[in-house]
Amino acid sequence: MNEGTLAALTYAQVEAASGQLTLFKPYDVLVRFMAYTALRAGEVAGPRVRDVDLAAGHVSVRQTAQHIAGEWVFGTPKSRRSSRDVPLLDRRPIADLKAHKMQHPRSGDDDALFWPGRTPGSHRVDYGRVWDLASFRRNYFNPALRRAELPAIRVHDLRHTAASLRLAAGFPPYQVSRWLGHASVVTTDTIYSHLYPTDYAQHIARFEAYAAELQKVGRLTRLFVHLPSA
Repeated sequence: MNEGTLAALTYAQVEAASGQLTLFKPYDVLVRFMAYTALRAGEVAGPRVRDVDLAAGHVSVRQTAQHIAGEWVFGTPKSRRSSRDVPLLDRRPIADLKAHKMQHPRSGDDDALFWPGRTPGSHRVDYGRVWDLASFRRNYFNPALRRAELPAIRVHDLRHTAASLRLAAGFPPYQVSRWLGHASVVTTDTIYSHLYPTDYAQHIARFEAYAAELQKVGRLTRLFVHLPSA
């Protein structure tokens, strides 16, 4: 699996890019959503209202949408690992998603698409249309990056941003791999191993604290296997 050249934004840069789209709601929320969930473009276009469970704090990736030969084709994620629940780990985006869901004109329809498309010939969002990656990139995302004076990254790089932020926050690679929907943690290692921590000070401190606690309660010797004499 080739996810392309790795480029990512910092947390502050994500917020800066999002801030440039406040006049085009809910696309300001969408930028943060993509940067903090790591969903692929087809997984962003596909979610229905019922797939964004804010009470449980996660997004269920169960439906995708692809623009093929001029038509939208809806389907299921491409693999068993791609069908997943992705946690929402930042309270501000959760609050923004709640606000978006409340003002969604079809919020009472569980099968309605969560993110709107664009009205042709304008910058108005249209909840009767499917969110389109190319249109979003051309009309909203790239101009937002320019206004914020940020690097000219791809929309797909918001997925790399999410992975980078979660690894930097200390989540284990196998967990991040599941959230990304990778077929194997090997894929995650191939793409992101350079981001894994190399400063083991925290690991050392954690193990020393654990060992000290075991010694305190007199259970350290139980960790060793005593073999019978020959």
